Amino acid sequence: MAEKKYIFTYQTLCSATGRTYIGYHSTNNINDGYIGCGVTSLAYANASRSVSHFIRAVKKYGYENFKVQILSFFDTLKEAKEEEKFLVDRNWVDSKDNYNIAEGGFGGSGKSTTIKQDEAIFKDFMSGMSKKDIFKKHNTTHGVLWRITSCRDVSNRINPADLFIKNRKATRDKWIEENKDFYIKEYKSRRMSKADINEFTPFWLFKNDFLKGIKQNPNYFIYHNDKVKSFNSVIEFKKITGEDTFIQEFSRCDRELTATVKGFIIAKSKERLEKKIDAIKNKKPTSKYTGTVVFLGNTPYTIESSLDEFCKNHNVNRTSFGMMLNGTSKSAGGFVLVKKKHRKLIKNNEIAEVIGEVKSFCKDRDIPLSSYYALWDGRMKQANGYSIYNG
Repeated sequence: MAEKKYIFTYQTLCSATGRTYIGYHSTNNINDGYIGCGVTSLAYANASRSVSHFIRAVKKYGYENFKVQILSFFDTLKEAKEEEKFLVDRNWVDSKDNYNIAEGGFGGSGKSTTIKQDEAIFKDFMSGMSKKDIFKKHNTTHGVLWRITSCRDVSNRINPADLFIKNRKATRDKWIEENKDFYIKEYKSRRMSKADINEFTPFWLFKNDFLKGIKQNPNYFIYHNDKVKSFNSVIEFKKITGEDTFIQEFSRCDRELTATVKGFIIAKSKERLEKKIDAIKNKKPTSKYTGTVVFLGNTPYTIESSLDEFCKNHNVNRTSFGMMLNGTSKSAGGFVLVKKKHRKLIKNNEIAEVIGEVKSFCKDRDIPLSSYYALWDGRMKQANGYSIYNG
């Protein structure tokens, strides 16, 4: 690229404040109106988004209050830059009498920093801190970082990628040390899989993770040939018993939906298996719900034998009844686990208990259905003379 006709350093004085600005400029028109930082008119300064002190001063005091004095002419831009670097040193930048915010030879960066701040930024840069983290920590810009690092030896800088890997490994090791005992226990008991544990870890588990070599407890235990054996799958079940089945049958047996699988007693723990064996040998009820009291209206019923027998005697769907017992549903065939408390209303010292359908109760007492529900929701105090009885 060909050099322009005029290359020089200059000093611009603001008559309103007495502060000055030094820079270099190259042009083919010595009277182009240039006063510094690219400004050739007030319109340019007003249109600029730069946060430079000099441009903000032009906007505030007006273009006409800045006068330029040429200091020296040069043959090349390189010579002009070297001269600016000599004139605009750190002492010049730190002086409040000047508008320059960066040392000469590098161009403006939009941010002014002290020597102490420069050293802190350079130290973090050399320690491997990423540029993004440096900008956030020191509230600085690319231009400032480039100015600080471009004229120094950075060959011994720690690679940010290596630092990231080192920090990640340290984080991983610390997490393992603090949490491994709990997760090993959960993994061994099969309450959590590797996929479950991964959701709580700050890293993905690898082949050499802390679970390597840890054996999980068996999924099921079976009573076979007067011995207790363990197995984890349908294939292992077939090897022990010679029978084909489905994995769902094991779960149904453990949930008391069936007593045995292919005639074999199965449970998820040795303790539960021993209880089942004892119950079957001594002809005791094997259901864990034996003795449970359920209610049909206000009438209590006790489950004295197996669930199958109870449901058959009371014409209740076995699956729905089991769902009610384990809390999946609130009722089954009219049966509930908790005795139903009937609501009561009072009118003229006469207590009316809500039994049966609410619709019929309201119709007999000329109470609008919407008013009845508003009464219990607290939106009304009375409905056709009736109020809530809390006795």
